[in-house]
Amino acid sequence: MYADIEAILCAALFAQFGVRAVTELPAELRVGEPDELPAAANDLLPIIQVARTGGGDDDLTLDAPRVDIDVLWPPDDDLNPDRDGARRMGERIRTFLRTDFEGRTFADAAGNRAVIALVRTLTGPHILPWDDTAVRRCGASYEITAHSTP
Repeated sequence: MYADIEAILCAALFAQFGVRAVTELPAELRVGEPDELPAAANDLLPIIQVARTGGGDDDLTLDAPRVDIDVLWPPDDDLNPDRDGARRMGERIRTFLRTDFEGRTFADAAGNRAVIALVRTLTGPHILPWDDTAVRRCGASYEITAHSTP
């Protein structure tokens, strides 16, 4: 059985950066009109969202999922958008995935284990639109080759 790459990434990113990593954003970040997120939403930031977007397998033990990783970054202390903070975090994630994530063995909640063989950047970190203009979103896409292990 293939390991859940989203769960593995969420756990690894939280352990590495101490930033909450999720597959589904909290409701407070998904509701409201543009520029009118609830004030409590800023307390949830920064946050990392991980989503498998496709990918395939070559055999029963080799999975090659494509994954989008987005960072939602809070405004600075003066409530100005912090584009640089969002981009820096996106680059820190890319560096971690390309240098420290590869070669390690992880297990998902179901006990499925995978060795991360290769991480390839498909689209590097870049700023994306977000409804609340004070919040910055930085996204990147990766292909992760993972060997399932017993």
